[in-house]
Amino acid sequence: MFDLGRDMYLFAFYSQGMRFANVATTKREAIDEAYLDYRMNKGRDLRSIKIHPKLARIIDKDWNSGGPYLFPLLKKECTDDKALYYAIDEANYNINF
Repeated sequence: MFDLGRDMYLFAFYSQGMRFANVATTKREAIDEAYLDYRMNKGRDLRSIKIHPKLARIIDKDWNSGGPYLFPLLKKECTDDKALYYAIDEANYNINF
């Protein structure tokens, strides 16, 4: 769990300060060879971030092979906003333990 927490922190850092909720819900299809595109949960602004080599190394670790999200914090994709909020809240509690 330590390696996962560290890599998520560095992922957020190299992604120009991405919030935890956005890190936890980053999907593979948001990543191409050169850019990471995502919509901020707070403010709903669209962000496009050039992938730094250090960020690429974290992405290449393939933490959640087969899952909908890059990191294995959320077990399944949540379609309900309230369920997603509680799933992210629980994941944040567990990773900050």
